[in-house]
Amino acid sequence: MIVDRIRMSATPVFTVTQNTGEFPYLTDVEDDGTRVGYFFTEKREAEAVLKDVRANQDPSAIVSSIPMDRALEVVQQPEFMGGGKFRLLSSQKQMNNADELLNKLGRQGMNRKALVSVPVFYDERLISVIDGEPTMLVFLKLEDMQKTWNEMIKESRRPAKKGFGKETASKPKTSLVDVALSTEQDKRELKPATDDLRTYLETVQNKKEGAKALIVSSEQFFSS
Repeated sequence: MIVDRIRMSATPVFTVTQNTGEFPYLTDVEDDGTRVGYFFTEKREAEAVLKDVRANQDPSAIVSSIPMDRALEVVQQPEFMGGGKFRLLSSQKQMNNADELLNKLGRQGMNRKALVSVPVFYDERLISVIDGEPTMLVFLKLEDMQKTWNEMIKESRRPAKKGFGKETASKPKTSLVDVALSTEQDKRELKPATDDLRTYLETVQNKKEGAKALIVSSEQFFSS
């Protein structure tokens, strides 16, 4: 599937802010003295930083969320509010998951020093219809993609229900995806691909036409 539009406005990322939910904190200092703040794709990563901020900067600080597209705008700014910069980070576990997949393909692993250090995971057969358009699902966690795939495989194997003298297909319980699965066994195996988020975005922006993609977060669709 050729993708030319990515929806990120509903995808939350997390940072430590004042208790008003505004003014994210710069919580670290790099070797050259530059102050750095962080946006995280997983809430628990921000909660770990919150403990330090409350102990050393602001006892009333909180974890707030903003849309991923807005976070990327902040990260791309040369300076944030007169000094400092922000990075967008994934968890170490997801970085390791991406490295493993990339290594199998003979590609270089994730750059952990980049301003945007976030892998995305996808299989082009994981498609949903959103607002009437086919939309490829792009996951921030490999486990979420595997969970979604397994649910759809399970639903595809349910026997059809009978009613009024004819067979009717059972309705999937999940509303996240609707995947057309081949009966061929090899097509029933998940074949995950991965890229870092910035590379994926640049690739999509170079496309002139195609379908949409939705960045899927656990905070949107899955219980913790």
